[in-house]
Amino acid sequence: MKSISDAVAANMRRLRAERGLTLSELGRRSKVGKATLSNLEAGRGNPRLETLWALAVAFDVSFGQLLEPEPQPVQVLRVRQSPHISGSAVALRLLDRISPRGTIEFYEETFSSGSRREAAPHGPGVLEHLLVTSGRLLVGPLGDSVELEAGDFVRFPGDIAHVYAPVGGSARAVVVMNYPTGALPEDPAAAVNSPASPEIDMPPEDGATAGK
Repeated sequence: MKSISDAVAANMRRLRAERGLTLSELGRRSKVGKATLSNLEAGRGNPRLETLWALAVAFDVSFGQLLEPEPQPVQVLRVRQSPHISGSAVALRLLDRISPRGTIEFYEETFSSGSRREAAPHGPGVLEHLLVTSGRLLVGPLGDSVELEAGDFVRFPGDIAHVYAPVGGSARAVVVMNYPTGALPEDPAAAVNSPASPEIDMPPEDGATAGK
């Protein structure tokens, strides 16, 4: 996985070229020194949180656009390998960046020990984003799944068959489903392949006899 510095350097070069900005003009807009900007574009140094926020404002982009690496079909972010960006009061790491399209749904899922769920493909263009919050979980496209621990993150295409299987006990995860327009599931349970909801006994309709 490329470092944060590599991603920032590539995105800065691209954004500056797209906007036709010199380093001097970018420095004036961001109030970041020209030498610092030059080092960041070369992939040198450890960018501070405050510096990156200033650059995002100067480029008129979201913070995540400066950190986003080159996209891959299955994107894995290991908690032990992904660097945090530190500031004066907070440290953060970018898990993923979602461009608004269609509908986005958020779920918390609990996977029972010993279970294995093989999910049929969702609609075309659906993406799944999953952050393991406890336990270990095997997840992802069939034949290309990955084993994750608490704190690990994965993004993968949901429009191909995929699997969820806890490893060594139960597991829990936060799942974000990104549905393009026209690709919504028929019911919420289909979005996360949850077991069917229990049937609810309804009172008989007027004139009907219970027990028929």
